[in-house]
Order: sequence, then structure tokens, then C-alpha cells
Amino acid sequence: MGTMYKEIICRKKLPAMLLIFCIMLIFILLSDFINNSISGINVICNMFFLALTIICCIVEVYKCGIRYKYSIIADQLIIHKLVGKAQVLVEDIRIVDIHNIGISDKQNKSIKIFNTKKYICSVLGLTNKYCCVYKNNGKYYRFYFEPSKEMVERINSIRQKKEEFNSEISNKFVDKLIKVN
Repeated sequence: MGTMYKEIICRKKLPAMLLIFCIMLIFILLSDFINNSISGINVICNMFFLALTIICCIVEVYKCGIRYKYSIIADQLIIHKLVGKAQVLVEDIRIVDIHNIGISDKQNKSIKIFNTKKYICSVLGLTNKYCCVYKNNGKYYRFYFEPSKEMVERINSIRQKKEEFNSEISNKFVDKLIKVN
């Protein structure tokens, strides 16, 4: 199976800037409210909210620099975290080990999940988040990510082909066992 597919997602700049603007507006209103209601702590209150605003801006700028690369190579789903020019492998899963993949709100809650991770770049989570549940060493793991519909279709197609191939092999094996006996 010589399947190869790759896509890179990144955080949109406009929603991040709007989020920073809203945070700054809320901090300014809170600072004015506190300064008007409690006199004598104007300088401390202003410094506190200035520090919070700067920290929020730095965090958002850092998050805007994070991208994720989702790749399908043969029967592997590989996810890399890209920060600047650095590339870190965060997931490497055999597609046949994937138990379920779908929109996150419609997942089966009966499976005991050992660990959950997120590989998402959207600011408010308004895009289609997909949830992938896979089995590794007898335990179920879950992660959320934002692939395109084409990528999800390719993953499901590879899973289906592998399942058909495995059932065909097992049927041939059973037939040969029956013939031997």
C-alpha cells in the first residue's frame, strides 16, 4: 500500500488577534472598575493587569507559531508538532490500530481511555475537531486533531482495506484447515 498524504494546519492570525483584543478590553475594564472602587492601589492594580496582558499576548504569539503536520505514509498516521523550524514527532500510529475516528461529539463513551491529547490550532474550537481512539499495548488512547475530510476518508479507506484483507486471509486459513481435516 503505497499511500502518501500530508497536510499542515496552523493557527489563524485574525481570531488570535481578536482574542487578544477582547482580553485587553476586559483587563482595562476590570482595572478601571477596581481603581474606581478601591482607592490607593491604582499603581499595583495597573501593574498587575499590565503584566497579565503581556503574559496573555506572549502566550498567544507562541501559540500562533505552533503548527501540526498530519501525514499518512503507507499504513502509518504520523503527527508532527512544528515550532519554528523544529519538528517534533508526537504520534506515530498504525492505521490498523485505530479503533474509531470521527467528529469529537459523537464518540463512544463506553471505552476506558488511558490518555488524551490535543493537536489542535483553532482558537475557539469552532472548526471540525476529530477524535481518534486507538489501541496501543492493550490500552486505549485518544487524541483530538483537525484533519481535512479528505484525510479522514483516506484513513478510513486504508482501515477498510486492511480489515477486508485480514478477513480474506483468515477465511483462506479456515478453508485450508477444513480441507486438512
